[in-house]
Amino acid sequence: GKLTPLILDVTDEAAISAAAATVAHAVGERGLAGLVNNAGIAKPAPIEFQPLADFRTQLEVNLFGPVAMIQAFLPLIRRAGGRIVNVGSIGGLLVLPLNGAYSASKFGIRAVTDALRLELRQWSIHVSLIEVAPVKTAIFGKTYAELDGLEQRLGEAGYQLYEELAADVRTATEKAAADADPPLVIAKAIADALTSDKPKTRYLVGHGGKQVAVAAALPDRARD
Repeated sequence: GKLTPLILDVTDEAAISAAAATVAHAVGERGLAGLVNNAGIAKPAPIEFQPLADFRTQLEVNLFGPVAMIQAFLPLIRRAGGRIVNVGSIGGLLVLPLNGAYSASKFGIRAVTDALRLELRQWSIHVSLIEVAPVKTAIFGKTYAELDGLEQRLGEAGYQLYEELAADVRTATEKAAADADPPLVIAKAIADALTSDKPKTRYLVGHGGKQVAVAAALPDRARD
């Protein structure tokens, strides 16, 4: 009875503006205690043949969407001395083949989070980044669908060049899905970032995160 869901598309500026107006009316002078940017998609494809429309869509949802939400809601957050939590990915630490667009968005959200943390510290507004290892969500099923549709999107010649690599990526994705943590691990990190007296600037969430962080620190050739 205390929740009011608002359905919106983070790539739709009009929808974001309408949601911000609704929230502003609801919270009034109290302002907004927190904003969690959690929307995300994956559209795997080799950079050489990935349709630019797909690349742009990846960035629109995973990077530009959170920025648009932050711009719309930051005045309310400042009023309340609230907080911002961006949900990123270990894909912002380590790049896998066929995931260049996805990692571009996640490396980007790391940079945006770092910039905001510096810019907003004058108002003591905490900004945290949740870097997530594989978690059991609907993104896996959608990723399988994207991988299965690669031949149609890349064309026969393009698909033949990357068919073996695509099969390897699908196998790795299936293994990651089988080993994934429940979504509760993200929820706990978000709750801490929103309520802790001393929230972390970064939360590495999921049992595979530490190994990825170690791999990300290796020299390029060794990491590859």
